[in-house]
Amino acid sequence: MRVLRVEMQMVRDAPAPTRGRLSSVNLRRAFDGEDWRAYNRLSLWIKPEVRGFPMLPLAIVLRNDGAEKVPDRYGREGIHYVTLENNKWTQVVWEIEPLARDRVTAIEIGYRVTKTPFRLNRESL
Repeated sequence: MRVLRVEMQMVRDAPAPTRGRLSSVNLRRAFDGEDWRAYNRLSLWIKPEVRGFPMLPLAIVLRNDGAEKVPDRYGREGIHYVTLENNKWTQVVWEIEPLARDRVTAIEIGYRVTKTPFRLNRESL
């Protein structure tokens, strides 16, 4: 079984160097234009271990650079959103049959903070 463990600190003392100044992480597995038309789903197991959150929302992106580009220019196709319970293994299954996948270049899994995190300290209690 192949495993990838990612450890990171999302909240720092200074704003993140992103456009919205909020933290984000994006894992990317590149492929060399593989033809995946013989496959109709992606399946993976994920166990988030986060502090301060009861769940973890993720976006999974399939990138295709063939005759039909995925995601499309409007960002509607090729993106699958999941919300995972904290500290629990969850199988994520994404039916990709309707997507173009004649020249797959990457799969990405990403998370981004959607608002400024609130930090508790003894003085605020």
